[in-house]
Amino acid sequence: MHLSYIELYQSWLDFRRNKSSKTDVLEFESNLADNLAKLYQKINNNQYQHGHYKQFQISDPKPRLISKASVQDRIVHHSISRKLEKIFEKSFIFDSYSSRQNKGLHKSIVRLKKFSRKVSQNHRFTFWALKIDIHKFFDSVDHGILLNLVRAKVPILESFGIYQQIIKSFCSNLGDGKGIPLGNLTSQISANIYLNQLDQYAKQNLRIKYYLRYSDDLLILHRSKTQLLWWLSRIENYLYDSLKLTINRPKIRIRKNTHGIDWLGYFIYPKHILPRSATRRRIYRQFNQKNHDININLKQLRRTLVSYYGYLSHTQDTKTFARLKKIYYQSYLLYHKYKAQ
Repeated sequence: MHLSYIELYQSWLDFRRNKSSKTDVLEFESNLADNLAKLYQKINNNQYQHGHYKQFQISDPKPRLISKASVQDRIVHHSISRKLEKIFEKSFIFDSYSSRQNKGLHKSIVRLKKFSRKVSQNHRFTFWALKIDIHKFFDSVDHGILLNLVRAKVPILESFGIYQQIIKSFCSNLGDGKGIPLGNLTSQISANIYLNQLDQYAKQNLRIKYYLRYSDDLLILHRSKTQLLWWLSRIENYLYDSLKLTINRPKIRIRKNTHGIDWLGYFIYPKHILPRSATRRRIYRQFNQKNHDININLKQLRRTLVSYYGYLSHTQDTKTFARLKKIYYQSYLLYHKYKAQ
């Protein structure tokens, strides 16, 4: 994985997108040519050392610890991730949808609807959906296993050491040699490389036909609940024995499709899709908080509305759509009344 100056510059452009107003980004950009030249020299003289992380928590909706690397390191992450994608993308299964080009959350929902029609024979039969969540996946990734998977396909002489540095720059609270940080772009491709082993086992060994994965969430469809439970036990054993991972048992869900398939923030029914009740309540709560802030920027409020519209546009929840429109209109009037004073 040799990194040329052109690749570093392209990585800078990719990284800078939607971050151009950040203080650390502006500081790096103020002396861009010199900073990139120094980074290029460090890498090609084998002097590059990955720095420390700044950590902070977010709620989306559950608390998550984000680890933020320096601008220099994040540029390197972009370069390494792009190279890894070119190497590994062709080995991933079709139905892995997280952090891949032309995939994503909503593509997985479209695929789920197609699977649902097939397994139910155009809604003539009911079926079961098994949802599996891996316990503390990002904190539990084993560095040795991950590096061996990458080393098998990436020539060691071509700066494999940079990727190794990135992986070893972080350890979770589960101990040394464990964990990849939320916040690193490399963690997304690394997660797909790691869990591709499970995907291949599910498809090649277990011969599961209707299988979807989005990050560390798995969904399997079948008309036999007994068959799903057997697959669950095989997957649990494989994760533990081969990848040193465990299933989050309290979060295992087996539901009939007529009761709604809980997948990535939506409930998918045979004829319609609805948002989760908890997600709908969170939307109202967040939007009303913004609405009651008299100093809120209307453009920011509009961006929030658009993001919620994007989420709801894949559902048939017209009532929530109408309520958000009303909240936004009230905010618009309140904002201009305040400006006129």
